[in-house]
Amino acid sequence: MSRSVFVGVVFMVACADAAAAQSGEPDLAAIARQAEAAKASAPKAKKSYTNADLGAGGVPPAPVELGEGFMSSSLDKPISAEEMLLRSEAKAEAELKDKAPDEVFIKQAAAIRRQVEKLAPSLSELKSRPKSPDAERQKRVDQQIADIERQMEGFRKRWAGLEAEARTTKVSLAVLMPAPAFPK
Repeated sequence: MSRSVFVGVVFMVACADAAAAQSGEPDLAAIARQAEAAKASAPKAKKSYTNADLGAGGVPPAPVELGEGFMSSSLDKPISAEEMLLRSEAKAEAELKDKAPDEVFIKQAAAIRRQVEKLAPSLSELKSRPKSPDAERQKRVDQQIADIERQMEGFRKRWAGLEAEARTTKVSLAVLMPAPAFPK
């Protein structure tokens, strides 16, 4: 009798173990519901391909062999990376020249002023702090001050370059004003 009890207990443990393993796996119905919900919120295709997009006889057209180049949309032929870069830079420069020169200088001056106005309060706050008795902390503060002062010097140079460029292109310096309030 004890042997049959033992076999019965083993059988029950095996069944319980199999049931626990099955319950750990997701239900197929739940997976289907999740897939249906994801399908509804998935972005729609931007282009639908039709038989007209395929070549004759339903075979897609052969891909263009570009080798080391890139397909130029304006030239409708492959060109090298260097040529693509030169053409892009030339196009950007031409677009910049098409804009009113005053507008370009005004935008550059405003960008420099914004950066200086953003950094100036941090610099004055750091400089106004009393010296810290902790040498490591004071070293970090001094490093932050030096970093901001270096950035400010870069903005001073950019501003001077902008003024010089405005003079050479005969743009009135009045369009740049007001000058940034560089901290001393």
